[in-house]
Amino acid sequence: MLPIVLFEIVYKTAWLIVVAYPLYQRNELTGSPAEGMGNNFMLVILSIWPCPGGIFSERILWINMQPDAGSAKLLRQ
Repeated sequence: MLPIVLFEIVYKTAWLIVVAYPLYQRNELTGSPAEGMGNNFMLVILSIWPCPGGIFSERILWINMQPDAGSAKLLRQ
């Protein structure tokens, strides 16, 4: 489920940056067909907020968030 949510976040954010933002800068977004999609895609914030950062980094980026025994030993010294 997490990769699907990440895909949603990426394509909606990319669309907002590539399509909606240039129209907004030129004051052409209001009244255009892209306005409705832009309003809906702005809700991508609601998809980002509940995404668990630890699970994302471990499963998608393959970053181990738990320190191993060697680094824990270095921290104690």
